[in-house]
Amino acid sequence: MVMFKKGIFAFLSLILLVSSFGNAVLASNSTGINSEKEKFDISGEEIDWDQVEWYETPIENERKDFNDSEELNLDKFEFISIEEAEAIQKEYGIEVINEDQLSDFQPLWWHIIGRVVWVGGSYVVKVGTRIFTKQAPEKATAALRSFTPTNISIGSGRTVALQNSSMNHVLTNHHPLYWTGATGKTTFHYNLAINDVRARIISIVNANRSTIISGNGYATINVSIDGQMYRLVVSNYRINTFYPY
Repeated sequence: MVMFKKGIFAFLSLILLVSSFGNAVLASNSTGINSEKEKFDISGEEIDWDQVEWYETPIENERKDFNDSEELNLDKFEFISIEEAEAIQKEYGIEVINEDQLSDFQPLWWHIIGRVVWVGGSYVVKVGTRIFTKQAPEKATAALRSFTPTNISIGSGRTVALQNSSMNHVLTNHHPLYWTGATGKTTFHYNLAINDVRARIISIVNANRSTIISGNGYATINVSIDGQMYRLVVSNYRINTFYPY
């Protein structure tokens, strides 16, 4: 009996150790988000998940309202060379693995994406054990006041534009801190800062330059970063949308 109790204690200790490691990984990825949490009121709280009614719906993350023929004033865009894109990728420690390069077995990582659930008569975003309610569009607009549109070089005289409107779309549809109520969406983890989102977009574009050029500026790119799958859609050499799945 004594040996049995010791075995149970050791097993529970192992579970606590693994759980602590997972929390540490999430915490290390939260760079830059604390200031956003302090600046904005986050409508997140613990709830009784036994009372949750899940809203089951096919995920519709594709953006249909994108205008890829809009005239752009590239003089107001920050130009990012291939070398600068590689430096950003290195700075953020981003390794991009394209879908066709993934092995059959993928390790379990401590990343959680958000989904829409129906709670108490309204839709909310659930990320792990936290919920986030619908935010006013002005919240994302305010968060992007210092955001500079980016023009990413992909070689052969071509660039891919990351417009302010595209980043606004990504935040209001796919980030729980700025979500404005759209259903049928997946969202990033709330610890992902705006600069982290931008760095991922730049890194994916840089790693798929030839794919975008061969598609004449159009591409749907599925990649894995830190064990999480992402999809980046490029339309007419412009970022259309970006989200986890």
